[in-house]
Amino acid sequence: MALAAGLAAQYHLNFPSTAAVANSRDKAKTMALWGRAGLPVPRSRTVTTADEAARFFGVVGGSCVLKPHTGTGSELVLSCDSEAQCRFGYTCIHNALDRRRNERLYRGSGTATPGILAQERVNGQEYSCDFMLENNVVTVLRLSRKLPAPNAPMGTAGGYLLPAPFPPDVDWRDFRKLLGASARVLGIRRCIAMVDFIIRRGRIVLLELSPRPGGDCLPHILMNCWKLDMLTLALDFAQRRAIHWQRPAGNTRFVGLRLFADRPGTLKVFDADALTKDPRVREVHLTRKPGHAIRMPPEDYDSWVLGHVTFAPDSTTPLDQQCATLRSQLTLKIEATHG
Repeated sequence: MALAAGLAAQYHLNFPSTAAVANSRDKAKTMALWGRAGLPVPRSRTVTTADEAARFFGVVGGSCVLKPHTGTGSELVLSCDSEAQCRFGYTCIHNALDRRRNERLYRGSGTATPGILAQERVNGQEYSCDFMLENNVVTVLRLSRKLPAPNAPMGTAGGYLLPAPFPPDVDWRDFRKLLGASARVLGIRRCIAMVDFIIRRGRIVLLELSPRPGGDCLPHILMNCWKLDMLTLALDFAQRRAIHWQRPAGNTRFVGLRLFADRPGTLKVFDADALTKDPRVREVHLTRKPGHAIRMPPEDYDSWVLGHVTFAPDSTTPLDQQCATLRSQLTLKIEATHG
């Protein structure tokens, strides 16, 4: 995103500025700007020592989350339920950032006293949304409910449900106003953006915003659910072409189910035949092949992701049970790595 913003500025192309991208990439900056503007955010503070992290736990009076200022997804995001866990979690993230100090994503963080963001943990249903902002008008393109991932790090999405019913106790007009404000406060005036938020006791709490559409399995769900090609739409938007897409009538639900390895090692057998034969499944997208080396979080947050499945859930079985059944139909053999 930073490179794209720099190129856009050099060639006078329409794209969020480098400052706006920096504001959205740095979680501490995002929280500070949103908080000063009066937008609903978790209580947050940058901590530079393990003791500061422990003291923050006392300030919020309950569970908290530690994460790097920059990063992606659930990488190095830890949930802490005690002062001792806060101290331990801070040390783990500090050491991990030091090992990643030459990685561009974390460059500048792996110093002697890296900036780590502490936040109160907000309990509630988490959502993900794509929206388009142009001429101060917000158009919601997608509202998805995040599904939990079993036995996964804090913040890992196990999948997405589309469309997600809009909570009845949240006003739609206020929601659209909040989306527009969340982008403008970061310096974004025109974009397609993705925002994550939690609804706690009928109130929205903002988590993060990226000036790009949602990735991973989300474009596949949109294509299956509404025949919406998000890449084409994003290109049309960037070229200022007229966008005529409208959400089709009907309310057929689809789930993008992410597939994970359950242990480290070398992938020996990877077979999705049983999945493809399930009548609920519309698409199986595998991103790994036999021979792939798997490392597990917190060592590696990418190599354990094996792909995703798009399926239309039935209305008679709990959704979490259907997700577990489909994951179990993936034939997976992993050989332990020795030495």
